[in-house]
Amino acid sequence: MKAALTAFNTLARRNLLRLTLLTMLILLPAGLWALIGFGPENATFRIIDAVQYQQTGLLSLDIEIITPGPDLAPHIMVPGRRFNLGLAEPKNLELKIGQKLRGSFSGAIKDLQNGQIMMHVDPASLKIIEEPADSCEIVYSDWEPYFDWLPHLKVAFIAFWWLIASLLVYRRNAQD
Repeated sequence: MKAALTAFNTLARRNLLRLTLLTMLILLPAGLWALIGFGPENATFRIIDAVQYQQTGLLSLDIEIITPGPDLAPHIMVPGRRFNLGLAEPKNLELKIGQKLRGSFSGAIKDLQNGQIMMHVDPASLKIIEEPADSCEIVYSDWEPYFDWLPHLKVAFIAFWWLIASLLVYRRNAQD
């Protein structure tokens, strides 16, 4: 009987904690919720720079916000602000550097202390607004073939400098 009563009390405390947290989230003012997460909302942006990765099929885009949506966290999504996005290559569009696009953004504050923001764009929602004559295609990453070799290059770099340090110490000891 005592074990059943203890289990009931534990369950009641856990549910009370969950209900309290749920109530706090519901009662958060709208301004504070915009600091935690926002979107999805359409915004117009321009692709400043981009690179494409062959192995993963992802695009890394540097974008500049031109016009944010009406409710899209006005203190975060201001015209002229730049973001770096990772995006799966859209099947229905051919993205180019310099294009102006409209897409459905959502995001969240990743770290309140440093102000890091995570942004996401739905690839299916992208629409080309304007394509200037000087827009160019997105190239593949030049460094991608070396990504698989990075751990080996790091070990070789460390071993090389240990060898140099050992030779210098050996020469100094040989002179004494």
